[in-house]
Amino acid sequence: MRNSGIALIQVLILTAILSMMAVFFTSSANQQVNFANSFNDKAQAMVDNYSSESLILFNLLTVSKDPLHKVSLPDLKFESLWNFHSRPFKIDESTTATLQDLRGLINLNYPNRQRLSQVLENYGFSKYEAKRYYEQLVDYQDNDKITKMLDDEREYKNGVLQSVFELKVLGYKPMFLDFLDKNTSIYKASRFNPMTAPDALLKMLYGNEVARILITMRDSHVLTPKIFTDMTGVTESEQTTLYPSNRFRLTLSNVVNGVKYSRTLIYVLHPRKAGPVELVSVEAKEYND
Repeated sequence: MRNSGIALIQVLILTAILSMMAVFFTSSANQQVNFANSFNDKAQAMVDNYSSESLILFNLLTVSKDPLHKVSLPDLKFESLWNFHSRPFKIDESTTATLQDLRGLINLNYPNRQRLSQVLENYGFSKYEAKRYYEQLVDYQDNDKITKMLDDEREYKNGVLQSVFELKVLGYKPMFLDFLDKNTSIYKASRFNPMTAPDALLKMLYGNEVARILITMRDSHVLTPKIFTDMTGVTESEQTTLYPSNRFRLTLSNVVNGVKYSRTLIYVLHPRKAGPVELVSVEAKEYND
């Protein structure tokens, strides 16, 4: 009887051990499956991202960028319209893109004084503060170590900016740096094109009421250079144009089963050259899962 009791206990212990091993192997298998699925999702997000990049570059090189030209990108599951002022648009179910004509951004490397000062004042700075911000920015980049106030520079680079966020050393606040990151550029884009300026920058340049009308017309694809000139007084000049360039900032974000992959790229395009695509910079690359 006693032996039977011991045998029963042994069977129970063995059963418990086998059960624990089964749970362990099941859990391990689930982890491996989840890892494999996550890896596949990451790979798919990357593939979709690069495919969308190729699609957009092909269209930028072959399709008219006239402000009134509606573009239905080819080979899509549903119709999508692009724009060149950072308004997000869908490429497919997993891909969201933004395109920004670099001409539509304020150049921070030796910027236009009147334009930058106007933006700073409308952002909320006083005339004196706007003047000081402009002078600090120029002093930081110029080749001497003397400020516009004829004293020694505390912070200087003696060269052009490589990133907006370098300006932290001048005491620029994070919220203001974020505004500059979205509405300015460190890449030379020749003339300024206000027709492709982001919405927030349009408001700083022309006031909320005029900007609201311009944005509504632009989103409806009825804003022409003539209408823009009539409403703002801005005309074509050596410093200003009203047509897109071949210089772009492209951001592509893909989400596959919760896995996100995004890139921000700077391009100069040469449609008539043998090497039509010049990748200037990869500003950001990010995985999130």
